[in-house]
Amino acid sequence: MKRFRRWFNTPFGRVCGSVAIVVVLAVLAFTGFAAYWVSTSGLLTSGAYVCASNAGTVHLNMAKIFHGVYGDRVGWCDGTDDQAEIQSAIDTLTLGGRLVLSSGTFTVNQTSIGKQAIIPDVNKFKISGQGASTIIRAAAGFNGTIIGSNCTDALRYQMVIADLFIDGNKANQATQGYGINMTGWNDSRIVNVNVWNVKTDGIYANGTDNTSTGNRITNSTISACNGSGVYYTFCYGWTIADSWVGSCSVAGIRASGGGEASIDNTIIDQCARGIYIYGTDELRISNSPYIGANTKCGIDIDHTAYDVTVTNCLIQKNGSDNTNPCGISVGASTRRTKILGNTINDEGLTYQDYGIKIASGANQTMIHDNNLLGNYVAAILDSGAVNESIQSNMGWITELEGSSSIASGDTTKVVTHGLSATPTYVWIAFKEQGTADYGRWWVSSVNATAFTLNVSADPGASNLDFYWRCLVR
Repeated sequence: MKRFRRWFNTPFGRVCGSVAIVVVLAVLAFTGFAAYWVSTSGLLTSGAYVCASNAGTVHLNMAKIFHGVYGDRVGWCDGTDDQAEIQSAIDTLTLGGRLVLSSGTFTVNQTSIGKQAIIPDVNKFKISGQGASTIIRAAAGFNGTIIGSNCTDALRYQMVIADLFIDGNKANQATQGYGINMTGWNDSRIVNVNVWNVKTDGIYANGTDNTSTGNRITNSTISACNGSGVYYTFCYGWTIADSWVGSCSVAGIRASGGGEASIDNTIIDQCARGIYIYGTDELRISNSPYIGANTKCGIDIDHTAYDVTVTNCLIQKNGSDNTNPCGISVGASTRRTKILGNTINDEGLTYQDYGIKIASGANQTMIHDNNLLGNYVAAILDSGAVNESIQSNMGWITELEGSSSIASGDTTKVVTHGLSATPTYVWIAFKEQGTADYGRWWVSSVNATAFTLNVSADPGASNLDFYWRCLVR
């Protein structure tokens, strides 16, 4: 008996029915998987997609297939000079374009423009990965900036770098640029980015020649940099918030010049200086859960820095190398520094000699409502600041009152006032007239530990009892 077979014409040739069914199912399965891959890869919502060499065989093969459809909008890398594929994808984008990177490691090397590996020179551009599993690593001997911008071309606006891990591979660099160079970027964002192990500064911007204003760094981690975690100079309107910066050799955050900025809810841990403010105006540091274990000082405010405010921060255990062992250092040329409502202590160690150091020449410093108990030597070291106000700080007594008496036969009484500094004002009120007429009275020898009450004649057998009140302003 002859078996009946039905034949079909397909794109793969003339096949019998059973084979045709298998082919159709395979095509449907591939089509469904391709649609799924496109949706999960981010390609549907982005302008371009690049796959790392170790993202997995399936992802690499799909990227190769879709490269045939989309061209350089979809790329795959081989693990060397991966900036070439990334840059080719970026170059396909226009205003508002987005590049998505797969999980895996992208190894980048030098390009011809300022030794910057990835140059996102498109306004409103966004590059994002899959979080910490997307790693952009500097190749050995790279000695350049991993993500930057060609500022000789034009200023850039509303850039976004998100959900990446940047590895500077500093042990294998002789010199290096930066993890991210935001020079010339404005109103831009770095969100959920880990910058680690960079030879110089983790994130850098110089607004001297190319404006860099209104940028935000949030929910990010910057650590183990040989320079500063974040270093911006002559930039305005920056915000650093909800982040962690640690183990950086110069400073956690360094601000030089510029101003109108804020650092909020950010931990600075185990750097040289926690925050180094050099000539910056109108900077607010607030709500830090911890600025501590920095080897020099927690916050260094220096060189014509005006209108810096530090409020509601925990600052402790700084100064282990004894260079400037204090929680906050207020420099000689500063103006209108406000230190309000912080807890500043050494937590039982011997590192942080002083909660706050104020240099001679600091002007209009206000220190109110801080907890300064528990610093190794003293709460405050005041070397002669002018026009300052120090009030209502735990661990630093600025107002006391009491009573005493000039004994019969004496014309003076030395009173130990118990304040933490030389009182600005001393008030005297006599309880009685005295048996004899004591004549004139006056206060002299007011210093950091005592004052002397004087009368011109012996008050007689009754002694001369008095109340006193001292106040530091």
